[in-house]
Amino acid sequence: MSRVLHRVAVTVAVAVLGTGAAIAGPGAIDSLFNEKGPAAISRVPADNPELGLVYQGLTPAKKGDPCVGGYQVSERGQCSHGPDVPPVGLTVRGNVDPITAAGPTQVVPETDTAAAPLEQTVTAEDGSVASEGGFALVPEAAGDTAVGYTIGASGVACDGDGVSGKRVQVLYVRDANTASRFNQYLESFRTWSAGVDAIYNTSAKETGGERHVRFVTTADCKVDVREVELPAGGLNTFDATINGLKALGYNRTDRKYMIFGESKVYCGIGTFAGDTQPGSNNRSNGGPGYGRSDSGCWAASVAAHELGHNLGAVNNNAPNSSKAGHCLDEYDIMCYNDSGGLKTSVRTGCTDKAGENRMDCNHDDYYNTNPSPGSYLANNWNVANNQFLIAGPGGTTPPPPSPTASPTKTASPTPTKTVSPSPSKSVTPSKSVTPSASPTKTASPTPTKPPTGLKELRVSDVTANSVRLSWDAAAAGSRYAVVLNGRSIGQVSSTNVRIVGMRPDTDYQIGVSLAQNGTLTPWTTTVKVHTAAAPAPTAGAWMVFGNSLTGGVADVFGARSAAGTPIIIYQRHGGANQQWKLEPVADGRFVVRSKATNACVTTTGDKDTVGATLVQGDCAKALQWTLTKTEFGVSLQTATGLVVGVGNNEYFGSRLLVLQKPSGAKYQSWIPQRT
Repeated sequence: MSRVLHRVAVTVAVAVLGTGAAIAGPGAIDSLFNEKGPAAISRVPADNPELGLVYQGLTPAKKGDPCVGGYQVSERGQCSHGPDVPPVGLTVRGNVDPITAAGPTQVVPETDTAAAPLEQTVTAEDGSVASEGGFALVPEAAGDTAVGYTIGASGVACDGDGVSGKRVQVLYVRDANTASRFNQYLESFRTWSAGVDAIYNTSAKETGGERHVRFVTTADCKVDVREVELPAGGLNTFDATINGLKALGYNRTDRKYMIFGESKVYCGIGTFAGDTQPGSNNRSNGGPGYGRSDSGCWAASVAAHELGHNLGAVNNNAPNSSKAGHCLDEYDIMCYNDSGGLKTSVRTGCTDKAGENRMDCNHDDYYNTNPSPGSYLANNWNVANNQFLIAGPGGTTPPPPSPTASPTKTASPTPTKTVSPSPSKSVTPSKSVTPSASPTKTASPTPTKPPTGLKELRVSDVTANSVRLSWDAAAAGSRYAVVLNGRSIGQVSSTNVRIVGMRPDTDYQIGVSLAQNGTLTPWTTTVKVHTAAAPAPTAGAWMVFGNSLTGGVADVFGARSAAGTPIIIYQRHGGANQQWKLEPVADGRFVVRSKATNACVTTTGDKDTVGATLVQGDCAKALQWTLTKTEFGVSLQTATGLVVGVGNNEYFGSRLLVLQKPSGAKYQSWIPQRT
């Protein structure tokens, strides 16, 4: 944003407000300089919509509040420095064209005319490798053991399962009155996100280190971009956007949300903690954080700037701080005169204009992977140490992210043989499933001591139908066979995998062998794992439905409110569009209602026919369901005996759910879990 941004801001301000009029930036001007610490903002600047300086919904924080010196949004402790003015070349009212080709037109077919897919076809598209015995073997992006991540074809870093831990989630957000352009801009959002990563990493290299944004990523190492529909007016103010997202479940403490807003209210605005303390307890190390850029300012530079605020730049006590969330020594992506030139002035601290898209001129205010002992960044908050970034070789390694209390795990799905149901008069709509007041606890693996010469097999996240495994690597290029109950179920090159498709409440013996020249040589210990019992569904409670084969969950696409919005299978994130309530109707039947939209699961025309695609519709007319216990969970069954399964057709890369004849396929079984 920087120096040229300031020049544009002042020029436009004079044109809009008249000669001699002053422009106010994020902070009220009479609160910027207080040597005793941050002073409360005493005067909120007047709105200037042409520059995106809209202060509605921003409340000046009072003395003693965590946000003092800035604005409070949404609730106590959720702080912002205020809106930013546009950089040169962008305007709030302008239009930014896509920078990549639009994807193919997305259509929701009423019927899946092909035969139900094979299990291995479904799992292969979900990132799994070919496996035997009806299991999905999902490698996780552990990457090079020296750096702990991989760089995908799309140019972003991927580590682990792409979901767990502290991550930046990219969202395309619009309100219910605005048409979606998700299909047109999806790949552009990914390209801009990769540009954000490039800014952070190029800047880290200037100090001898490496940093990448830890995005939520897909199985094929692309940035996971989600469309989110808010109620009408949900983008009118930053406060309304945050509240709307929180209501839909986008309020995780292990997430920063990078928002591309379908609106022309702001150029950019973000939350900013203003916490100067070094170390893992800095509030910038937690979430939720929100950085929003509107459609006139869609660009990597603007998104990187707002993410910079989310990660803790620039604090008031920094050597070149503007005292309102920015810096004053150009050239720098976080620098510009946010007081409009009334009390401070920008100076050229770095002569390379390429620094307009770099972090921290001279690396002395907020971003340095290798600060000198005793320097400001050695003793104060350093964004390069933020746990939402991935550290590479070189520089000082930041402390690892702490375990998150928020749900980051894939939903507990479970495998599938049909068992004859028995009638039940319970209020829980089910033929044979007993209602449960609380979720079943996860079973723990039996600990073993590695025999001499064998590596330890580490087991975690044991659910009713899945388990995560990790082990120490052998020589570069090695391949490993995952051996379950004495039989190899597939080979991988990763040392981190997840097995899905296991039977609930069952013992398994699992080990890993080296696969060399057609022979298998034991590499790790063999560990006994007992899967958790499948939880019973509960009427009247919000639940997610996890698929027994893939681990994905039933999801209303984009939380769209329109009737006919498809139900897809998607990785679990805990949002309201993945939460469902079983509502009894009569004779053990029920409707399934969405928390996000209040609509119910049905098909187009409410048809109970083979291949009909599941969509949301009017609950008064929607299909009615019964639950039948299976070997791997439960099936959702219509009056004609058809069940919900994973279909052939896709919508934005996610498979649609359809009605199928019961076949015993694991993807026709589900595990309901209370949220």
